[in-house]
Amino acid sequence: MPEPRNVVPFPGPRRDPRHDPRAPLPEPPPALDSVVVLDAGRRRLDGLTLRLPGRGLTALLGPRGAGKSLAFEVLAGLVEPDVGEVHALAPATALVPRGAALLRRSVRGNLDHALRAARVARRERPGRIETLLALAGLGPLADHPARALPAGEARRLAIARALAASPRLLLVDEPTEGLDPRAAAGVEALLTQALAESIEVVIATPDPLQATRLARRTIFIHRGRDHETAATAELLARPHSEAARAWLSGALLV
Repeated sequence: MPEPRNVVPFPGPRRDPRHDPRAPLPEPPPALDSVVVLDAGRRRLDGLTLRLPGRGLTALLGPRGAGKSLAFEVLAGLVEPDVGEVHALAPATALVPRGAALLRRSVRGNLDHALRAARVARRERPGRIETLLALAGLGPLADHPARALPAGEARRLAIARALAASPRLLLVDEPTEGLDPRAAAGVEALLTQALAESIEVVIATPDPLQATRLARRTIFIHRGRDHETAATAELLARPHSEAARAWLSGALLV
């Protein structure tokens, strides 16, 4: 039988994300603490501990297959760990998975559906929809079929739809996978704008350059374990863990 998990409130009050980049990073409580997820006897997460600062943008960095997507599913309450503790507020967490499916409706219809699911009052929805359309730069496409959107706009709609419920924690799995530079820049700009809404954002990425552009804090994981957590610039320039040093030097980790 899996050990019962202890779910406790997400740490700390919300802070202004426009922090002083020179300020030292605090040591926050763990969002995931020694989490193990088993699959046919294999440890897909192997004692994973994630510490999220409660503000700003954090990158979960590592090669594909490292366990980043599964860690997000545990944080979002979609997967129950076999061992370990989850310190999070799943109802206040929104997950944008890779390849998030859009409904067979207009762009506006997708946002309206998300707001209804979040039990936003009918009278408030039109204004909220316009705010989300503006945030994502999708106003001119409001009545366009969502599934006919170009890839970049579709990704921005998926993120805007996740923001409809006003989450405290937004998890975005490989936000710019497969996008050209112009479309990727639009998605990254949206993630940066989301911080102004006092939302903590965590991205999963295999791209150190994306972590450099977006994240103040980076967590490096491999084979379901956290190997290193540090300020992004420090981790990429002077990694301390053997796994991070090898991967960042171009080695194939298996």
